[in-house]
Amino acid sequence: MYKFTGWMLPTGTLFDRYAVRDWSGAQVQTSKYFLGLAAGTMGHVVGVLEVAPNQLLLVVEWDSTDATARRMDCFSQSETEQYLVRVLAPTRSGLR
Repeated sequence: MYKFTGWMLPTGTLFDRYAVRDWSGAQVQTSKYFLGLAAGTMGHVVGVLEVAPNQLLLVVEWDSTDATARRMDCFSQSETEQYLVRVLAPTRSGLR
């Protein structure tokens, strides 16, 4: 977890420790265009940013083929609900 000691702009409803657990390590994709990222862009939740006690933001690192173009964004709970979809791992039905 990262500790944020600066200031922040209002971002909507923030995550609490219980709600953010469901997103830890999740693979995500954008559900619609978001600040230069096309709908369907894939990424991973790499951590959380604590902006105040029990008020957290998700930190998402976006997948890129260009190692020098690493991009990370922070999402409040309300932004997560508006812009992100959790990608479920494919099931291996029929395999033993």
